[in-house]
Amino acid sequence: FNGMFYPDGGGEALVEALMGTVLQNGGESRSSSGVNSIIFENGRATGVETEDGNTIFAAKIVSSIGIKETLFRLVPEQEQPAKLVGALEKHHPVPSLLELLIGFKGDLSSFNIGRTAYKTIIGDPSTMSRNPTEKGWVCDDLTISFQSLLNTAPQDPEYQTAEMHHETRYEYFEKYEDKQDSQEYKELTDRITRNYLDRLEERFPGLRKYVSYTRLISPLDVKNFTHHDQGSMFGLDIQKAFNPELSPRSGMKNLFFTGEDIFAQGLTPLNG
Repeated sequence: FNGMFYPDGGGEALVEALMGTVLQNGGESRSSSGVNSIIFENGRATGVETEDGNTIFAAKIVSSIGIKETLFRLVPEQEQPAKLVGALEKHHPVPSLLELLIGFKGDLSSFNIGRTAYKTIIGDPSTMSRNPTEKGWVCDDLTISFQSLLNTAPQDPEYQTAEMHHETRYEYFEKYEDKQDSQEYKELTDRITRNYLDRLEERFPGLRKYVSYTRLISPLDVKNFTHHDQGSMFGLDIQKAFNPELSPRSGMKNLFFTGEDIFAQGLTPLNG
C-alpha cells in the first residue's frame, strides 16, 4: 500500500496513453457505444451490433468486459461453446465493494496526510459477515486513500479528493435492485455515507468540516457500470488463472478475450 500508485494527470492519463497506440495505428475510439450482441456468420464472429442499432464488422473481435459477461450477454446461445460454458460453471465472481468518493475544499496541509493508504480493520475482513444495510453496521475492513495527493501533476491545493472502500457481498443490496430511486434506498446510502465520514473523522480529527462533496458507490452501481455478475470488482475468482479453458482464445473463431479474467489473476483493475 506504500503510495497506492496513482497516475499523474488522473485516470484520464491512462486512457490517453492506452488510446495513443490505437490512434497512431489508424484505430478509432467510440465512447458511449455499448454493444448489444456479437454477430456470427457460419460459426465465425464477424462484427458487433451496438445499442443504437449500428453494425460494425471486423476481421478480429476482442472483448475485455469479462468472459462470463461476453459469453452470456453478447454471444447467441447457439454459438456458445459447451466446453467454455462448462469451464465457467467452476468459477464464481469475487466480492463487490462499497466506495465513498469525497471532495474537499480548503487547505489540508495541517493534517499531515501521507502518500499512502490507511487501513482500519474491525473483526475478520475475510468473512464480510457484517451487513451494511442493517442499522448499527460498522464496516469490517476499510481503506482510505487520497488520490489527489498521490497525483504529482500541477493542481489547485484548495481542492483535494479521497476515496474510502471495503469489500462487501452483493446479496446484501440485491433487494434494492430497480429501487435505487426510492426513499428507503436514499436513507440507506445516507446512513452508510455518515458511517464512512465518522471513520474518516476518527482517523483525521477535524477533516470532516472540509468535506464539500460525497458520492457513494454501492454494489448495484458497480454492476450497472461494469455489467459484472453480482457487481464483482475483478470478475471471476482467482482460480480462473489455473483453468486452461479460460484463455484469450474463446473457442469461437475470430473472437478473443482480454481483461481481468485473463491477465494477472484479476488482481489489478487496469487489465483492460
